[in-house]
Amino acid sequence: MAKVLVMDKCCFQGIGKSRLVEFVGKYRVVLPHILAIECVTSDDCTGKRPAKNAIKLLHRVEALVKAGAYLGRSSLSMYKEETKSRCAAVQIVDKEATHASRAATLALTEDSVRREDEKCRREFDPLISYVNRLGQVFVEAIREKDLSKAFQEEIREEDKVERFGKYLKQADEERDDILQNWMQSLASDVTEEWYIWQFIRLWFGWAVDWAARRADADDAALQADISNDYYDMEYVASLSRADGLLTLDTKLVEPLARAAFPEKDVYSSLEEVPDSYRCDWAGP
Repeated sequence: MAKVLVMDKCCFQGIGKSRLVEFVGKYRVVLPHILAIECVTSDDCTGKRPAKNAIKLLHRVEALVKAGAYLGRSSLSMYKEETKSRCAAVQIVDKEATHASRAATLALTEDSVRREDEKCRREFDPLISYVNRLGQVFVEAIREKDLSKAFQEEIREEDKVERFGKYLKQADEERDDILQNWMQSLASDVTEEWYIWQFIRLWFGWAVDWAARRADADDAALQADISNDYYDMEYVASLSRADGLLTLDTKLVEPLARAAFPEKDVYSSLEEVPDSYRCDWAGP
């Protein structure tokens, strides 16, 4: 079976539609659930800004799925499976949603998209606020221990992959303590294979780096919108259930993915993807 490749929104928007349609017809590509969420929550349905037009973006998702791409499961779905079975969730493809998308045609209106937008924000805003608060907790710890100068030296002397790797290693070493604080009822069952643990360690690594770069900032900077960072971590978490990631984002997705999963592939163009990801599409 062909290897599985996940694609982030930067590639989804940054590469021409015709090239993507051709590509997903030949390669085993999964569009993470968060990609659809980002499309829904784009802030323009009027057509005045095509790159932000939720309806156009969702129709692009539909076109890629009909051409052969697969829709990914949501992190919430993975979490629910793991908490119920007390085992790691492995399958990243949402077979039901993929079949449904291939069999039907989206009928989208401004009102329907806005309703879905509101629903998505109700679901994700608390999670984003939680992760933002985690970053602020690390800022407070850095300030209290007067570690800002040391972290600034790290930022100057080490590249992003090296820094993230260090912070992720710390999370792995402190996994038991982190789980006792965050998921006490499941702490004894969660292993490093669990999807939810992979997501938590990404939160931890991101939060330390975010805090290190803001420890000397004023409080207003700590309230900045981190939703894009949160969504980016969703793409990286998807890599835990795939073989490779296709991204054009060099700010967070690429370095975090390389640090979190050094044994996996990270590509920045369609041309880089080898034939080991190629397949003759026959459905999920």
